[in-house]
Amino acid sequence: MKILKQVILCPLLSFVMSRWQGISKIRSTKRNVVLRGGSIDDNGDSILSPQIIFPKKWGKMKKGQKRAIILMDRFSDYHGGYLEQVALEVYGVAVVNVLSTYLWGYFCQHYPHLEEPKLMRIPPTDELLKSWQQKLREEGVHRIEAVICESDSGLAEAEKLAFDLGLTKSNGKNEARRNKYLMNEAIRQAAPHLKVVNQKLCKTVEEALEFAKTELGVILPERSVGLPQNTRQASEEQESGLIGRGQHYYFGGLANNVCIVKPKRGAASDSVHLVTSVDDMKEAFAEIIGSTVLGEMKESHGSVLVQEFVVGTEYAVDIVSKNGQHKIAALWKYDKRPANGRAFVYHATELISTFAPNEEAVCDYATSTLDALDLKWGLTHTEIIIGEDGICRLVEVNCRQHNMDFAPLTMACIGYNALDMLLAAYLGNSNSPTSDDGNSASLDWNLLPDRPVTRAFGAMVHIVNHAKGELVDVNEEALSEIRGLDSTLDMEIYDSFLTVGNQIEPTVDIKTDAGWVQLIHDDAETFVKDYQRILELMPLLFSVR
Repeated sequence: MKILKQVILCPLLSFVMSRWQGISKIRSTKRNVVLRGGSIDDNGDSILSPQIIFPKKWGKMKKGQKRAIILMDRFSDYHGGYLEQVALEVYGVAVVNVLSTYLWGYFCQHYPHLEEPKLMRIPPTDELLKSWQQKLREEGVHRIEAVICESDSGLAEAEKLAFDLGLTKSNGKNEARRNKYLMNEAIRQAAPHLKVVNQKLCKTVEEALEFAKTELGVILPERSVGLPQNTRQASEEQESGLIGRGQHYYFGGLANNVCIVKPKRGAASDSVHLVTSVDDMKEAFAEIIGSTVLGEMKESHGSVLVQEFVVGTEYAVDIVSKNGQHKIAALWKYDKRPANGRAFVYHATELISTFAPNEEAVCDYATSTLDALDLKWGLTHTEIIIGEDGICRLVEVNCRQHNMDFAPLTMACIGYNALDMLLAAYLGNSNSPTSDDGNSASLDWNLLPDRPVTRAFGAMVHIVNHAKGELVDVNEEALSEIRGLDSTLDMEIYDSFLTVGNQIEPTVDIKTDAGWVQLIHDDAETFVKDYQRILELMPLLFSVR
């Protein structure tokens, strides 16, 4: 169930939102394009032919104007779908859709009756890649401008594909951009002035316990007593933004009693454990060791990453880079709270100013990590914690977009979004392209500020489900109240939480959210009040037996 309503906004925000709604019509524009695909031989191997979506005026373009971008693992209308349509309709650039080997294998295994995914496989050998490139040239593609990947699992292959194609607008190959252990060590070596967490890859529980004891100063009890409780009250000066609190509010003074255990590569807080006891450590090892490495169909985890626990406020920085020039697209603060037996459950992702002292430090740290990882092109989503000592430390750099529908929020609160910035970086030039209706719908990279100015308050609220069992009733009155809040722009409750008779589980991470609400308002008091009301209603949304 998805609801969209008009929020009452000041004149400036109303203008910006009208522009966003005009641009977003591209999402629903019927394609006037041609799809070409390959075929499958008797052995199940692809006779690969690029799947190209052409802009309307392709046939009238001169050879030098016929450009393309490659979209890998395009599965979301508001990320890859938006990039695809803007590239076609605004820039007149063809789009080549491919699937990473990881997702291609998933479709072949779970949906063998679907033919289209099989035809979209990335060329798996150098010989097939050369043939694939030749077919692109035969279709008139003069130049490939970029490879853009939407999924975490496809990032390594996207990087390799750009390298193999010899694209100038690419970053070369570097495993440290995905491996969380190598990432921190690369930054430690390349940028010694940047603080990173103390960490070690451990193959056994005993090795992990010894590292925690000798290097982190953490001596774990045998048995877990549940999530630890804050030993002191955090000061108000440590807070930023309007809603939620940093981890110091819940775990202040506890850094020497716990540690973090996670896989070296993952996504969406997958298998991230706050370890408080030997039992917790054993449980984390049992979950991670032997599990499949994200993006690698034939590789399993033989070790786990043990890190110090940094108590503080966690931020996310969306950055677009053009040939080494980094521009902040948006700065977010996470409201993660203990819930349903887990320590870090997302409740909100709040858009905040980039100009307060702490936030300036976060932005500077984020751009420095990109330099340390030699990231010159593309869109990145970097997560950082400011600890109780006031020092920034890296959580991770993700070489892809922020995985939520952020564009309506940033369009309303800032005036532009990271996806349009990305296309401006890759495709923009001095002759500003225009959409078919004659209105300029592209951004001029040179006019974009290094850091955005926020003119309103915005947040993505994650609907946390607290119920476990068979769904017997949905509180429509509470949903109607949320829908009617002054700040609510858009909301969605996932179908699995609306179907009576379904078995539902409590929310423990983003993947188990029950839905979301987009909040936007230009009045701080109204914005905070509406968020607090949603938090109050969350435990009342679903009844089970």
